[in-house]
Formats: sequence, structure tokens, C-alpha cells
Amino acid sequence: MRRRFVQFLADSGHGLEISSRLLSGCLVLLFIGSVGLAQKSTGDILGTVTDASGSVVPGVKITLTNEETQDKRDTTTNAVGEYRFPFVPIGTYSLKAEREGFKAVIVNQLILHVNDFRRQDFTLQVGEASQSVAVTATVESVNAENPTLGG
Repeated sequence: MRRRFVQFLADSGHGLEISSRLLSGCLVLLFIGSVGLAQKSTGDILGTVTDASGSVVPGVKITLTNEETQDKRDTTTNAVGEYRFPFVPIGTYSLKAEREGFKAVIVNQLILHVNDFRRQDFTLQVGEASQSVAVTATVESVNAENPTLGG
């Protein structure tokens, strides 16, 4: 039956019309989707975890918490001590890095803006996991008045 329908469309000339409409519809959907991606209101938070000697520390649990909603996301550092939280909604966050044999490190007031790639590295100190070190994130200022380097 499907073959007959396709043959009917080919014989009647309607197949080309349907194909062009289908193509037009797909292009419209593609355009709408790309506009939506350009309007993203997220950023990425990433970093590297090292110990006091500067060696990378794999297997560290990193917890990202939205300070307003208390929503949490977890990840673990890879073999070279790196972590990444992609597509994080803008807002204020805290990050906690913890691994057995090290003191936990907590960074508060980490502000994420639209399209930010915010780097937050951690240096872990040897100690018990029940001990923690609290740090307040520093905000890097951007000079929007003068576009030259160093000025």
C-alpha cells in the first residue's frame, strides 16, 4: 500500500511539493532551535583539584549547590584531576570538594553570569574528611570602559 501511495505521488507531481514543504518545515525548526541556543542563560563551572604538593587528585567528589534553591549536582574529577559542570543556570553557587584522606574544601558565593566559563581550582590539604576549609570566591572585575590590554 505504501508503494502505491508513493507511486501515486510520483505520478501526480505532488511528491515534489510535499518534499519541498517538508524541507521548508525542517529548516524552520532548525532555525528556531539555533536561535534558542544563542539565547542560553547558562554557563560552565570547571576546574582542577591538586594536593599541597601540586599533584593532581583524581576521584574527588565535587558538589555544586545553588545557594538560592539548594539544587545540587555532583561530579567526580577525572584521571588528571579535572571536573566540569556544563550548562549551569546563572546564579550564586557553592562548591564542595571532598575525598577520603583530605580535608573538604567549600567555596561560597561563586557567582555565575550568562555564558561564563568560571574556573574554580581546589588545593586539598591532608586531613580527615570531617574537617573542612571554607573559602569565599573572589569576583574578577571586568573593565567595560577601556577595551585595551593592561589599561
